[in-house]
Amino acid sequence: MNNYSRHFIFFALLMPGHLLLGSKYWCPKGHFNLNQHNFFQKLARDVKPKYALETGFCTGRSASSLLEAAQLKTFISIDINLDYIKPEGRIFAQLLQKDFPEFKLIEGDSKVVLTNDFFAENFPHGIDWVTVDGDHSYAGCLHDLEVSSAYVSEHGIIIIDDYRSSGPDGVSIPHVTSAVDYFCKHHKEFKITVWNHRGKGFAILTRCETQDTIINRVTSSSD
Repeated sequence: MNNYSRHFIFFALLMPGHLLLGSKYWCPKGHFNLNQHNFFQKLARDVKPKYALETGFCTGRSASSLLEAAQLKTFISIDINLDYIKPEGRIFAQLLQKDFPEFKLIEGDSKVVLTNDFFAENFPHGIDWVTVDGDHSYAGCLHDLEVSSAYVSEHGIIIIDDYRSSGPDGVSIPHVTSAVDYFCKHHKEFKITVWNHRGKGFAILTRCETQDTIINRVTSSSD
């Protein structure tokens, strides 16, 4: 039996300015880093989402960060290919679904999965937290934004990974940045806040003044 096949995985990361992190839900492989994890958890504890949607599971780092910090009732993650990082993608998908009954993973294309019927069945009360981190093409990112934003609750937020990303820790993905900028230009009801640490970037969108204040506070304290 290898380490991944055990249902108790413990490892540690040490980064300047951070405590040692050990969690069986944090996969050793993945693009979502510890600074992003810390930001997600701080924000989740303050905005207190109940219903969450994610496009782009990868190895579950962002999903586990949210699951451990928030008291969620429903959380659905959609990923087109759980073998993108093998075998960790499927192992951590199984682990999170086993240990968090509120979590469900759908392997499929968000352009096919995210229908009106899907939202009506799974999110009749709207969505409080959306993570967009799946298809990184312009059309794919914009699709996930346009479709999910129509079902975001009054107090909901949308987080888009890789916005204005660069080195040393991130990679520039201009299609994502362009898609977010286009969306915000045509949906001025959403306020945008940008978080960036060593090149890893998020755009955080909300229509709610209260949540916007919280987002700005958490962003400022996490720089």
